[in-house]
Amino acid sequence: MINRILVVFLLSLWSIPLVADDVLVRTKIAPEDSVATGERVVLKVDVLGKDSWARLPSIPTIEVSGAITYVPPSQSVRLSETIDGESYTGQRYEWWVYPRRSGELTIPAIDLSIEQKVFGSDSDPSLIGKKSKELKLDVTLPEGAGGKEELLVTSSLKTNQQWSGQPERLMVGDGVTRTITRTAAGVPSLMIPPLEFDDADGVRLYVKEPKTENRINRGELSSTRTDTVTYVFEEPGAYELPELTVTSFDAGSNTTRTETLRGFSLTVQPSVSKIEVPVDPASSVARSNAGYQMAAGLLIVAAAVLLLIWRRHSLIARWNRFRNAQRNSEPYRFRSFCVAARSADAAVTLRELTKWSDSIQAEQLVPRLDQFVLKYGKPADFALLSELQSAVDHGTTDWNHDGLLDACRSMRKNFLRSTRQKTNEIQTALPELRQVKSDR
Repeated sequence: MINRILVVFLLSLWSIPLVADDVLVRTKIAPEDSVATGERVVLKVDVLGKDSWARLPSIPTIEVSGAITYVPPSQSVRLSETIDGESYTGQRYEWWVYPRRSGELTIPAIDLSIEQKVFGSDSDPSLIGKKSKELKLDVTLPEGAGGKEELLVTSSLKTNQQWSGQPERLMVGDGVTRTITRTAAGVPSLMIPPLEFDDADGVRLYVKEPKTENRINRGELSSTRTDTVTYVFEEPGAYELPELTVTSFDAGSNTTRTETLRGFSLTVQPSVSKIEVPVDPASSVARSNAGYQMAAGLLIVAAAVLLLIWRRHSLIARWNRFRNAQRNSEPYRFRSFCVAARSADAAVTLRELTKWSDSIQAEQLVPRLDQFVLKYGKPADFALLSELQSAVDHGTTDWNHDGLLDACRSMRKNFLRSTRQKTNEIQTALPELRQVKSDR
């Protein structure tokens, strides 16, 4: 009896037709097995609908630990295929992934919300949830990279340096500005490392916020980063502004390229107020008493006027210093960033985010936004930063405002917590004061 029921059940299963899935998702990467640090990995996800059109209404954000992701602006590759005798139509989407360290790289599965429109149907498109496939590959250090992890890997790097100011007529308090522009092929601007400017005695450095730009030309990506520093001279004398070395790695020829940007030799003269003007003794003796009295009176009047002006300017200067200190404080910078993030203006948000991170890293000569995220954030925060940079490059408002705000609030909590811990450690390390009782 049991055998007869089992046979009937198997025959019923055999009679059920095998129907292909209405929506297919294919995931692949190139290269598939291994890649060097800094090289581009192309992630391709195909969505296909059976007798229908399948597409993604919005491109999801990918968070890849140890890598930077970039979404190319053009996503217009349409697919039309016949699979097992059935007609499928859809679209291909790409993400470009750039590994920043060696080891195993895991590209996680992506939650996809696919819109399917059946051909010839008047009904509204339906949304179908799918997942892409998780992929892994090995990331190795290039043989000619000299063991450096975060190396700029590009087939072409063009560097331009400019000096502005009047180096031949410099006096104490004057400055010269050094502008260095680097243009790299095949990588986004976040992959171009910041330059480190060396400090020198008698010179104060003012490092400006870098300018970045990404461009797509016929499917090829290129990026530009411009770093600017101003050297202000506080003492007279001869100065040698240092050379700078720019390094990149060409994976095609497996060679490291190094370019040296020339420094600058100049002489700074004392300011006008410090130059001693010689006095002619003969002309001094020839002055009359009336002239001395007039000069003394003018000096008294001038001193009184200068005192009034100095007091007024002193009050204004104090107020300006107080206002600038407030505007450069960490709470003010964070509030400015939150206001910019809520406005959905990507360029203003990135600028205010950089100013806030710089206020926290004020002790560093060259503050770096990526180092700030590494210290106080999570690996997933790099994806939000890449999405914001992509929105700046494309001039769109399609970026995760709430996610970036939450991530920065979390990083700020970590920063404040670490600051309190340092303060407690310093107070704990102080020796206890011995109380001496008087014998009265």
